[in-house]
Amino acid sequence: MKKDFDKVHTPESHIKTRAELLARLRVRERPAYERNFIPHGHITTQVHKAVKASHERRIAELRESLGSAKEGLETEFALKPKEGQARADFGRSR
Repeated sequence: MKKDFDKVHTPESHIKTRAELLARLRVRERPAYERNFIPHGHITTQVHKAVKASHERRIAELRESLGSAKEGLETEFALKPKEGQARADFGRSR
């Protein structure tokens, strides 16, 4: 787990990549049931919550950014055949 976290825990980058999103999703802890209910210190809990919140915030940011980039590319791809059509039609109408 430590090695996976080291790959993800880099200084915040402005470049958003799918690899970073997948790495953060891979190291995200899944809820697990525990048989022992021994509480740890409240500071430990606060630190874990802060780290999890930071990861979740970054995951949401990555999903939003990559989703909008994907939508933009799909829109451009769909509109590419129409590029220059108005100019050509106008030229033919004269």
